[in-house]
Amino acid sequence: MVSTRKNKSIYIDTEALSSLALVKAGLISPVDGLMDSKTSKKVNETKYYKGVPFPFSFVLAPSGKRNQEVIRSLKNGEVGELTVGEVFEIDPLERVQNIYGTTDMGHPGVKNTMARLGSLAVSGEYHVKYAPIDESISMLREMIEKNDAKKVTGLMLAANPLNRSHERVIRDTLSRSDIVVLFLRKPFTEEGLSFDIRYDALKLYVERFLPANKVAIMEGLGSTMITTRFIQSLISAKI
Repeated sequence: MVSTRKNKSIYIDTEALSSLALVKAGLISPVDGLMDSKTSKKVNETKYYKGVPFPFSFVLAPSGKRNQEVIRSLKNGEVGELTVGEVFEIDPLERVQNIYGTTDMGHPGVKNTMARLGSLAVSGEYHVKYAPIDESISMLREMIEKNDAKKVTGLMLAANPLNRSHERVIRDTLSRSDIVVLFLRKPFTEEGLSFDIRYDALKLYVERFLPANKVAIMEGLGSTMITTRFIQSLISAKI
């Protein structure tokens, strides 16, 4: 995200970009944008957003000394594709507690998130482009139209590695659905088998042993913000 002013750039990683794009595409309903300090505080306290259970606020608070300096200096205005509405402080430990239920640095999620998280957040309207999401929505829409599907079921898989229990669940679900959407989790870490290996294995299984025209693999999406609500929104609201 780059400002119209010199040296006003905020650098974010792929996981942050993925989460921002998911919200902008309407796939993490009811969240529709970055939360300001008042909304963020309320969500963190009540665990609800717009009447829907939501365990933690949706904020942008990238780590890094330069990012923090830029955010601290921001006023309302254009910052690349982000129109700054507010800059406010957050408690990183409170945030990881809300996300993971612990602040133990021995937890891999806590360790990874703390390394990416700063103490200043910025809210406001934004626009991002993230091709994997647009391509996945287009592919699924076309599949639903071709099959005149009435019942679409989503399954979240790590497939690390793919095994017989996964195969049985997929087959059982397919027997009761017109289309099955397999959401292959893509954590932005180096743990376990690489995403490419897991994706190729799942794709090979679908192509050789299942009716490929009734099974869609959704790839290239982050893991932190992908929830059941994501699946419901993608299938019912956007398609």
